[in-house]
Formats: sequence, C-alpha cells, structure tokens
Amino acid sequence: MSRTELKIGALLVATPQNSDEHVARGVILIVAHYENGAAGVMLSHRPFPGFDYQKLIVGEVGRDPLAGCADPMERVRWGGPVALGSVTALHDRIDEASSGRIGDSGCAATHPAHLADIRTDNKLLTYGFAAWENNDLVEELKNTNDWLIIEADAELIFKTPPEQMWEAALKRAGIDKARNFYALAPSGMRPN
Repeated sequence: MSRTELKIGALLVATPQNSDEHVARGVILIVAHYENGAAGVMLSHRPFPGFDYQKLIVGEVGRDPLAGCADPMERVRWGGPVALGSVTALHDRIDEASSGRIGDSGCAATHPAHLADIRTDNKLLTYGFAAWENNDLVEELKNTNDWLIIEADAELIFKTPPEQMWEAALKRAGIDKARNFYALAPSGMRPN
C-alpha cells in the first residue's frame, strides 16, 4: 500500500519518532474516512489504570458484550482520546447481518450489545476513538514522517497482544525500529 493511501480498513501505524503522547507506539484501525477527516480505533493500547469494565462498558451498553469470554479485560482497548464513553465492538465474522464490514481489514463492527451473540473467539471492544478533522491527518501524512499505513488483517488485529502490536505492525511495514529509524527521519537527521 502506498504511504499516503488512506482508506477504511487500513492500519495507521505511528513511526518511532511520533511523539504525540496520545498515539505514540499506536496502531489505529481506520473505521471512517470522509472528505475532510478520518476516525479510527486504537488497537495497541490497553485501557487506563483503574478502568472499570462493569461501570464503563457493561453500564454503558446495558449488558455484558463479552459475556462468555474468559477474562474480558484482555479484549478491551483504549480506542483513543475522543468521545470517552463511546464503545466500539469489533469481530471477525464479516458475514454477520448485524455488523458492518470495515474495508478489507478482515473485521467488522457491530453495536456492543450485539457482540455477545456473535459466535467467534475474535472479539475486541474499544473505549473512545481517535479522530482528525479539516484534513489534519492527510496533511500529517504528506508533511511528516509520523505515520505509516499498512494493510490490516485479522491475525494482527485479534491475535497480537497490544503490547506487541506496534512492533509487529512496523515489521509488517518492513521497518526494524532500531535499525531503520533514520530511514524515516527528515533529511539531515543523523545518528550520533
């Protein structure tokens, strides 16, 4: 995929020099892309310390979307700093009638209340999301080396632990973060 091809279902991967504390070491699944902006859910970050699953997820949704799953907190991600309280449910049953396919990512989104009824082991919930307006993301992609875009797949999304996802995504992009950091850096930047 071209570095600047932004589309629904792609993964946006923060490069090693991206220092924005909200997205550093981030892997974001793009779930919406429109004329002036984009939105996505962070898959590589666990919820903040003290996150109360019962109150913030079950209370918000009205039922436990991960009922029947062992250790639901292993399936919850901090989706991003926007709209905390917004819960997005992801799964790999792209043929499910109650769901919307997310591009070619190998996953679909549904209302969190429906997630418990979907028969698959590959389920995630995100709390909050990331968003860009006024072509901010397109400008960042053109003018900085803060992001890479790679094809998403269900293996990376559902099977890779969040602590390993960023490095796994960089490897899929052909980047060894230690060795190739300066290949992404602006011209003139050299190692000491």
